[in-house]
Amino acid sequence: MKIRQHTDLEVYRKGFDAAMLIFWASKNFPKEETYSLTDQIRRSSRSVCANLAEAWRKRRYKAAFIAKLSDAESEADQQASILNNLALSSLSPGLHVSLSLHLVVPVSPCLVSPCLHLEAGDERHRV
Repeated sequence: MKIRQHTDLEVYRKGFDAAMLIFWASKNFPKEETYSLTDQIRRSSRSVCANLAEAWRKRRYKAAFIAKLSDAESEADQQASILNNLALSSLSPGLHVSLSLHLVVPVSPCLVSPCLHLEAGDERHRV
């Protein structure tokens, strides 16, 4: 399948799915976390896809491309930290494990592993 836009990228689809899962799961987070960790994890999850979209637009410029992928990876890693903080304060262990396995684990490795198959400026981007 030819990649025509950033939404065709596998890592983008995984990031989008993660953001949707976080949004719906966070509706059940404790109310006392609404303006701190809940808000933080929602913004972080949306930022992954935003950074991937920006990386796609800047793919012809190697340094900018890599910087945006790095930003996306940082946001995915931040989700893991926030989930750990939530688990310590109030998340049920089952929900913590479920979110970790379905969100952070699938997205973060795709940003740094061989599933990128990329060289900046190459039209055959396959993620």
